[in-house]
Amino acid sequence: MKTQITLRALEQRIGIRLAKGNQSLHKTRIRRRTIESLGPYYIVNDITNSIAAQMINPDRLVEIGKEMDVLANWEEVEN
Repeated sequence: MKTQITLRALEQRIGIRLAKGNQSLHKTRIRRRTIESLGPYYIVNDITNSIAAQMINPDRLVEIGKEMDVLANWEEVEN
């Protein structure tokens, strides 16, 4: 049985890892036009203040967490 973590916990873990590389994870506020252009989550390069990645949905966020080794093999994000 895998340990459940919340999506918020995953957001924090990814945010901490990105901060080491001068980037930050942002969650889009609920506005139709903003979500259509940026997606639910996006990553900003803090040095240049430019968007490094956009259109990141929660499923992709889980994949990013696994790629960055902030989500262990025995953990899964609860739905």
